Amino acid sequence: MLAKEYFAALQQALAKSPSCSQQVNFDARTEYIGVVRGTLIFEDESILHFTEYVNTEHQIQRLKYRYQYQRADGVT
Repeated sequence: MLAKEYFAALQQALAKSPSCSQQVNFDARTEYIGVVRGTLIFEDESILHFTEYVNTEHQIQRLKYRYQYQRADGVT
């Protein structure tokens, strides 16, 4: 799977979730390596910040990742 195909599949999955607003950026470094950075804001105003550094050449490998969930009152 190419990195851009992974990004498209992720974007399609996020589009199916109408209960959150989103800001997601995709950066393809090579054909198979890329970075996804995003913020999802849910109906209760909680926030999920995430970053994934992925290699999709043979299978989807998250080489580095970061997920931070934060409640609306700021507690993580």
